[in-house]
Amino acid sequence: MKIRENAEITVIDVAEDLGNHVAGELKQTLEAQNTLKIVMNLSDVKHIGSTAIGALVGVAMRLRRKGGDLKVYGLRDNIMRAFDLVGATGIVEIFSTESSAAAAF
Repeated sequence: MKIRENAEITVIDVAEDLGNHVAGELKQTLEAQNTLKIVMNLSDVKHIGSTAIGALVGVAMRLRRKGGDLKVYGLRDNIMRAFDLVGATGIVEIFSTESSAAAAF
């Protein structure tokens, strides 16, 4: 994962698949950020497990309680279907580009 600071927003570029075995590491990385506004680039992710999606949902909800949020963009069709299957599309906002995700804050 590559972490970039863009004004008051942290952008995380994920360059690996997010299977269930990395869900804990993913959650730790997200929770270690010193910002309440996180945008995740998932365009290089070819597989995501339900536990990893659950970690994203949990972090999004925690950030919202503090006045922030987590947005994602660049989802492939199969990743979008996985988000749909677990009901995450109603919780995590999904965008097509980084600029549209960042502008949604």
